[in-house]
Amino acid sequence: EYQKIFKVFICTLLFVCLFGLAQTSCHLNLKQTATPESDWFYEALNAEERGNYKKSFEIFKSVAEKGGPEAQVRLGYMYDIGIGVTQDNTQAMKWFRKAAEQGEPEGQYNLGLMYGKGQGGTRDLSQAANWLHKAAAQGYPAAQSDLGDMYSTGQGVTQDNTQAINLYRKAAEQGDHKAQNNLGKMYAQGREITQDFVQAYIWFDLAAWKSEGEEIHTTATHNREIISKKMTPDQIAEAQRRVREWVNKHQKKQFHPSGNLENQPRTTNSNLHQWYHLQADRSDGNFSLSRTLFASKYSQIKSLWSEV
Repeated sequence: EYQKIFKVFICTLLFVCLFGLAQTSCHLNLKQTATPESDWFYEALNAEERGNYKKSFEIFKSVAEKGGPEAQVRLGYMYDIGIGVTQDNTQAMKWFRKAAEQGEPEGQYNLGLMYGKGQGGTRDLSQAANWLHKAAAQGYPAAQSDLGDMYSTGQGVTQDNTQAINLYRKAAEQGDHKAQNNLGKMYAQGREITQDFVQAYIWFDLAAWKSEGEEIHTTATHNREIISKKMTPDQIAEAQRRVREWVNKHQKKQFHPSGNLENQPRTTNSNLHQWYHLQADRSDGNFSLSRTLFASKYSQIKSLWSEV
């Protein structure tokens, strides 16, 4: 009798142990699938830093397929550039669109770029303008700058210098170098705005600052030199003073009292690309560091539209 009771006890004990293990396993598995966004993001980022782009791609794809707009943008970049996966413009456009339709400004901007370049489909400037408008309305400077180009040249929209100036100014105030240079040109030429060499110098100087290694640096520096020859020493001094004020207000840093930012230390290209995109979300704050992986390409994209 005791043996039967003992056997029942052992069987019950084994059942409880096995059930407990099953519960623990299930709990652990659920915990893995319910990983917070920050966990999967940093796992993908660490994979990128180790050069394991295939793993990074797989992580982003998994989250993107569940509807994560941030991961959808990353996936779009990876297909567009061909990192961790075979380059495929159609797939890039697909994922940018998914993010864009969820209201993600970076997805909207990149979808606009692809329509403007005719990549992943037929070139459509009206659609390019449509998506750039959506991103610009959310304060995305690159979209504001490119949309300004479209209004300046009348491509995809009705030509309107006043609109171009407004968009350039919004992007320029957020540190977009191309917009700063184009706003300087508007002031230098007096296009739908009172001609003002001091303002032109200010924006050319700001465009040249911290843009070393980018094509815009040479252009802005050249424009500043040309405009300075039309200015008096007092005007140049006033422009430099106002440049210092702008920098101290926007960057919270101190600079040489000469006001000529050309003589100041600059960041490395890597840090520059990070700085360029960090403003970026440019409404600030929500920017993901992995964007710097792709910044070297996107911060050097030539305007899709003709120069002002």
